[in-house]
Order: sequence, then structure tokens, then C-alpha cells
Amino acid sequence: MSGPTCTVSPDGASSTTSGRACSFARSSGASVSSRAARYVLVHAYGGYTTNLPLAVLDDDDVLLAHSHNGEPLTREHGYPLRLVVPKRYAWKSAKWVNGLEFMAHDRPGFWERNGYHNNGDPWKEERYR
Repeated sequence: MSGPTCTVSPDGASSTTSGRACSFARSSGASVSSRAARYVLVHAYGGYTTNLPLAVLDDDDVLLAHSHNGEPLTREHGYPLRLVVPKRYAWKSAKWVNGLEFMAHDRPGFWERNGYHNNGDPWKEERYR
């Protein structure tokens, strides 16, 4: 059984053939143009960014959500696209996503530049540098 097909346009809109969210692991394969990519900088409206290793985003529970209960996400909840990374602190789960930048080298996002831990693993209590 295959999962939903997810496409993300340059303006951040997404669509699926079925379902309410796209598994990042299933949807990103065709988007990665370089095998050298090891990190992703997630861009969101308003200039917000967050960084994650590609290996973290490839986990089966990471989602790119565009709807909830059959309805498009509201602006308050991250419309047009929300990244959900359950195994990291919430600042890693960006709302209002409008781009994914695949990178060979890590680059800190908004909160990481402002004193938050680069990894953000709650089980290791990685909140601040």
C-alpha cells in the first residue's frame, strides 16, 4: 500500500491524492536534487526558518500537514502547510511553510540563532545552548 502523494508548489500550497497530510519521507524523495543534502532549512512566511537534519525529517512520523478533519488548515494553525516533527521541541515544527532548502551543511534557523539548541531533542532536554 502506498501513502499519499504530496506536491508542494513554490507558493507553499500543497495537494495530496488522498489523506490529510503527507509523510515527509514519502514526499521529499523526488525533491532532493543533490545526494549531498544532509540538512533542510524550512522557510515560512514572515521570514521564520528552522533547521533540521534530513535524517530527522525522514522519520515516519514527520508530516507536512495541509488539512485537519477534512478542512484546510486555518491560518492560526499553519495554513497553507505545517511541518509536524513529533520528536523535537515545538519550534522545529514550523507553521506557514513556504519552502524547503536542502543543504549539504547545516545553517541555524531563527530560534537557533537566538540561543535555542540546534537539535531540540526533548528527551535529552536540549532547549538552550
